Amino acid sequence: MPPPIAKANRMYFNILLVHWDTHIPRHYCISSYTHE
Repeated sequence: MPPPIAKANRMYFNILLVHWDTHIPRHYCISSYTHE
């Protein structure tokens, strides 16, 4: 059984991944579009 901190870290990491998945590609597309 993993310690609570490890579980919390995994949850935090998942939230971080979701955040990056939703924001980074959009920002990337916008910057690419601006640079064209």
